[in-house]
Amino acid sequence: MDKKNFPPLFELITKLWIYIPLGYKFKMMALFVVMTLSSFSEVLAIGSIFPFLGIFISPERMYSLSYVAPFVKFFKITSPAEMLLPITLVFCGAVIFSGMIRIYLVWLQYRIAFGLGAEISTNMFRRSLYQPYLTHISRNSSDLISGITVKSAGVIFSAIYPLIIILSSFMTFVAVFGSLLFIHAPSALACIFSFGFIYLGIGGLAKSRLKRDGQIVNAKSTELVKLIQEGLGGIRDVLIDGTQEVYVREYQASEFSLKRAMANIQILSIFPRYAIETIGIVLVAVVAFFLNSDKQNTQDVIPILGALAIGAQRLLPIVQQAYSNWSAILSGRPIVKDAIALLEQPLPKFLDCGSQEVEFSQQICLKNIYFSYPGGNGNILNNINLTIPKGSRVGFLGITGCGKTTLLDILMALLKPSQGGLLIDGIEIKAENTRSWQKRIAHVPQSIYLSDATIMENIAFGVPLEEIDSNRVVWASQKAQISKTIASLPMGYETLVGERGVKLSGGQRQRIGIARAIYKGADVLILDEATSALDNQTEGDVMREIEDLSNDVTLLIVAHRLSTLKNCTMLVELDKGAIRRVGSYQEIIG
Repeated sequence: MDKKNFPPLFELITKLWIYIPLGYKFKMMALFVVMTLSSFSEVLAIGSIFPFLGIFISPERMYSLSYVAPFVKFFKITSPAEMLLPITLVFCGAVIFSGMIRIYLVWLQYRIAFGLGAEISTNMFRRSLYQPYLTHISRNSSDLISGITVKSAGVIFSAIYPLIIILSSFMTFVAVFGSLLFIHAPSALACIFSFGFIYLGIGGLAKSRLKRDGQIVNAKSTELVKLIQEGLGGIRDVLIDGTQEVYVREYQASEFSLKRAMANIQILSIFPRYAIETIGIVLVAVVAFFLNSDKQNTQDVIPILGALAIGAQRLLPIVQQAYSNWSAILSGRPIVKDAIALLEQPLPKFLDCGSQEVEFSQQICLKNIYFSYPGGNGNILNNINLTIPKGSRVGFLGITGCGKTTLLDILMALLKPSQGGLLIDGIEIKAENTRSWQKRIAHVPQSIYLSDATIMENIAFGVPLEEIDSNRVVWASQKAQISKTIASLPMGYETLVGERGVKLSGGQRQRIGIARAIYKGADVLILDEATSALDNQTEGDVMREIEDLSNDVTLLIVAHRLSTLKNCTMLVELDKGAIRRVGSYQEIIG
């Protein structure tokens, strides 16, 4: 396996630790304290079994032991028979205390692991949303969705929770093993060597298989998201073409590979347990035989065997837990690597220091603009120089692929020019002031994204429900020539539009998009084929309302119909990524 593609486990864990919030780091310190307390409770529970069994077998002998003297004095015991109740109560108390601590530890482990997982998932989503537009259009959305949902959960089960369990198991193991060493060192050493030999042997053999299956789980999880997204996203074509079984077969193949790899991981994680259970029983029997062969007093043997049995019963799940979670970490390394890549996405500078304000009172200037997409063939835009006065109505025209949309993306600071600059009132737009400039822009694309919410929420898109200005929503819908349509619906503005607006026509979706832009009240309104689905009369009515908004609103239009541009103060004709002509409607269209 390529070490460059899969960094060492310690390096991955170190990177992950960087993105753990400070509050959770303190919680993990508190968890460590509870783990320590739980370890001591195990010592107390195992240690108490010795006097508990001893008092039933030989009360007189227990009464005469030197380390029992403080106990006898404290409880003012005058005869061996009086020791039975106090020691029974102490034993029960120790076991109950140990059980309660273990229950609380499990509760705390899960709460911290899953809470931290939610923080990491949110951080992934946040960082992904703040990535530049070019990053979003350059990567597959299935990878991103899989990373934020599936792989963020994988971080919980392949890193956070396993590490907590391994640390807890180690501390408890040390405590239990130390107790057994004190009670009977040869038996304790035989136990640890037997358990260790099996787990290390199986772990060494399974290591490469766990890594390979982990890679399969990582790859197939993303592939399944992609198949579901493509199959359901293009459901109209799938139904018309009858290609359902094509997607089903591909899904079945990926799902089978995924589940088989997951099954292999689980089998390799659980397999050693059954061998250990057998060895544990045999070990107790062997210890009993040798203790009896040494002619030791039965009164001494039974308490030792009882303590060893309890200790082995506690050691088995501890060691098995540690091994299972080590397997989870090993198989989940590819998932953790991808999750960390999402966490390492940089955040924009303005989140820390605020966005520098951009004033727009004079003009927009595109100066010596060149642009090419990474890995593309040649420039999309070549030496664009254009000045747009504030309050202008500017139309962009040219054949498909001439660079109109790319030019608008640069105007909106979604794309950064390969050369040249975007200047607003003489100030160049850079990372520090991009957000301030974009606040002044409202954009209506040809294809409107609508969330599965009400019409009101879609017009006031991105505004918290309690902050929506319903009067402004109605005003914006009137300007967009859709208020009468909305009023005719049974639920009015509370009508649900369905996923991506499936319950609305194309023209209705476009007018809701226009109403959304008007609601924003921006200084610059950009319409990119925003009226292509409207009939001539409706488009004319909408454009008149938009043009009457305010003389201070700068309107930039790309339209399918040339008649839409007839009231523009300036037309810009593009050809092969360059400006061919700039002039009035009469000069360009004639």
